[in-house]
Amino acid sequence: MITDAIAYSCINYAIFSGPILLVDGFNLLEKHPGWFVAFCILALFIAPILWVVIWKWIRTRDIFQRNAPHPTAKPWDYVFAQRKQYWAKITLQDKTVIGGLYGSKSFASSAPAEEQIYLEETWVINKNGGFDRRKNDTEGVIILGRDISYIEFRKHGDA
Repeated sequence: MITDAIAYSCINYAIFSGPILLVDGFNLLEKHPGWFVAFCILALFIAPILWVVIWKWIRTRDIFQRNAPHPTAKPWDYVFAQRKQYWAKITLQDKTVIGGLYGSKSFASSAPAEEQIYLEETWVINKNGGFDRRKNDTEGVIILGRDISYIEFRKHGDA
């Protein structure tokens, strides 16, 4: 992350090197201090944020995807960043299956933190692998990523 920050700063200063020289050459600080402050805010705070937003937008376009990796490094982060609601069937390393609702009150960690998922509702899985009913007296479950073998997602509403 530090390398990314330094790289974006270098790109920002490279883009603004011409305007910085012009502002300095025109002695904008003495002639128009308000414009000088506005330029500094643009160059130091607004533009770096815009470059990141523009770069992420470019990297998520199909034409760019053919030649470069997606900006989200892990499928875990990609799926959960969408904040969709799912029925989730989580199969653990020991073959235990936990079913539940990944809803608006649920949460999944994101990089660089270790993968963990909180399902706001825990459900009983029937013999056909479907969601039978909500378990009584539970407030959900937290599952550690290292214990998970795989996760199956179903559209919310398709139990």
